[in-house]
Amino acid sequence: MAKLIDLYSVRLLFTLVPTTLVFFACDGKVTTPDAPDIPLCAVEKPPAPPSIVTPGDRELFQPEDALRFEAMVATDLGETREAEFELHLLSNGQPILRVWSAELVDAGEAPAIDLDEGRFEPGFVALDTWQSYAVRARYRDGGELCDYSEWSDFREFRIDDGSEALFDENVIRDLEIELGQESFDLIDAEAEPPGCVPYHRPYHPGNVTFDGETFEGAGVRVKGGCGSSRDLSGKASFKINLNDYTSMDTCPATRRVRGLKRITVNNGVQDRSHTHERLAYDFYDLVGVPVPRRAPVRVHVNNELWGLYLHLESIDRRFLQRRYEGIAAEGMLYEGTYFCDMTPNNLPGDPSGPETCFGSKFAEDECSTPNAFGDPYTYAPLISFINRIDALADGAFYPAITQFVDFDAYLSQWAAETIMNHWDGAIFDIRNNYRVYHDPVYDKWVVIPTGMDQSWNAGQRPIDPWLPANIIARRCLQEKPCEDAFAARLKEVLTIFENADFAAKAEAIRTQIADDVEADPRKEGNDFSQRVDNTISFIEGRPAQVNAWLAEHGY
Repeated sequence: MAKLIDLYSVRLLFTLVPTTLVFFACDGKVTTPDAPDIPLCAVEKPPAPPSIVTPGDRELFQPEDALRFEAMVATDLGETREAEFELHLLSNGQPILRVWSAELVDAGEAPAIDLDEGRFEPGFVALDTWQSYAVRARYRDGGELCDYSEWSDFREFRIDDGSEALFDENVIRDLEIELGQESFDLIDAEAEPPGCVPYHRPYHPGNVTFDGETFEGAGVRVKGGCGSSRDLSGKASFKINLNDYTSMDTCPATRRVRGLKRITVNNGVQDRSHTHERLAYDFYDLVGVPVPRRAPVRVHVNNELWGLYLHLESIDRRFLQRRYEGIAAEGMLYEGTYFCDMTPNNLPGDPSGPETCFGSKFAEDECSTPNAFGDPYTYAPLISFINRIDALADGAFYPAITQFVDFDAYLSQWAAETIMNHWDGAIFDIRNNYRVYHDPVYDKWVVIPTGMDQSWNAGQRPIDPWLPANIIARRCLQEKPCEDAFAARLKEVLTIFENADFAAKAEAIRTQIADDVEADPRKEGNDFSQRVDNTISFIEGRPAQVNAWLAEHGY
């Protein structure tokens, strides 16, 4: 004790009581006439670690937001004198590198500091968009001899690239497409697919204006399969790539609007209520199935209103980067279309061979090369995945399937598609409108549903959850423990559905878009309000049907 006092006595004189004579007692206290019994922290326990108040857990910030970090302390040792904050870069949920730090003097019980009040480590000047970070804090009471608390738990957050604003469902934006005659004619000629088969369409140049920015020479093409595709005399859906398709550069520079390189707009012609896709994606969000963001949009072509559409986030590498981190977002993505089950007969014969009902969404070329630590840009990962499913012996399917499939998300999707009567997806009947993605870090596959217009309507093609078409669901029902797991998830998802009040959500959408539907010059049918009524009736009656299925199978 005497040595500690000798080492720090001069500093204590000026730090704690700079103008008062100090007497050192032998009981571990610094005693002064004006401030008796000030703790000499070197002989006290450090305070408990603080807790992070802001940011919120996994909070998403816009690029223009001012970042402020706040902690809360709990101590009986006296006034908090100093606090420290640190930001760390995250990879796969783990902190790997400190990128920023700050010290705060006279912090009080709620230490808080702005990002611009700290300092970045060498090599860093700002926080990157769509990168995960985590903040932590610690503090100490008293003077120089006080020990710091342990660091708080990390609090994770992300910086948006600005694209979140484009998917604000409360705002109906305008998308303008200008096509010259040559592009118009080529796009029109390629609009209708030759049947219910995978169909590739090239992009053609046009000028695109969105969110106040114009992109000359952007790539435009029609999208849609044998049910929803329309030529340019009708209400066609579009895919847009904002890169310059008039450029002579082999690899033109990437152009983005608020972070988006691609824009997808669906015509909704198979859902005249204009509610099904939005309700379905909301439901998937609630139950933890990865799906695109969405928002209503008005589309104009060559200065002519074409009507109300749904702006749907493109499922591309940026989509994956929002949901995964680092190398986990560098896996391969494949699209399944039209009766495309996850069985060996649907695979190409060679890892780099022709597409069958599965299409590769990433291809290696001079402008795009795979990450050295991610998946190769071939069919090899898909072939391995489907062969692993096929190799599981009867009676040994579950829980082995959970080792390489995100089975929680799969069960949730199966349950949600049951409740929505989504017969045009991965699980039932058509086995269509889905992607499969491989996370190369955890070696897990996840199914990503799309194309939700044929949902919320049991009259067209009623489904039975105990009669799925997808091989994973069929194999699951052959083993009682797996069937039990599905039934339990179906009950959980049904409870989420009932608590969410989707009938009210449908009514809110009707109120929002009614005027735009009325003004839509290319809509197919004039029964919008009746279709919304039908959707609400389906929603209100669905729990009874699902409970009847559960009871029928003993659950």
